[in-house]
Amino acid sequence: TAEVELRPSYAVVENHVAQAEVVRALGEQILGEGKVSRGDLPILGAEDFSYYMHHAPGAFFLMGGKEAVVQGLSAYGTGKAVERSNCMCHNTAFDFNDNLIPFAVGFWVRLIENRLCLSLYTEEELPMGFGAEPQPGTATAIEQPISIDGGSKAKRARK
Repeated sequence: TAEVELRPSYAVVENHVAQAEVVRALGEQILGEGKVSRGDLPILGAEDFSYYMHHAPGAFFLMGGKEAVVQGLSAYGTGKAVERSNCMCHNTAFDFNDNLIPFAVGFWVRLIENRLCLSLYTEEELPMGFGAEPQPGTATAIEQPISIDGGSKAKRARK
């Protein structure tokens, strides 16, 4: 026989509908239709961010980084394109896609501009560029760059 004790550790990550809608709309504005997904959501996972959203409205979203080969910023210094693992984080084969950095920074700046009703940078100063075909030496178009779930509850994760 055995005795098992289950202890809840993280609160449920539940997006607030209004905030999730802002992220979805901005994602579609920047990337175009079909590039914002609810694919595979909700997910079973634990996240510290859930505690923030129990005190203030928010939206937890995923920014995808799937590419066929390592190139651009990710291949910096190697000079060669190799197959990318595309593993989820917390996997020993995970390889962070550095090509996401410019897009992620730009997306967060545009999100802040949206929420504060201001314009910090012009399109020329802060080009997003992920809706267009990639130029040689730049990041590829990333499949389903943003996944967001508007208000559904994920099951409580336990450790």
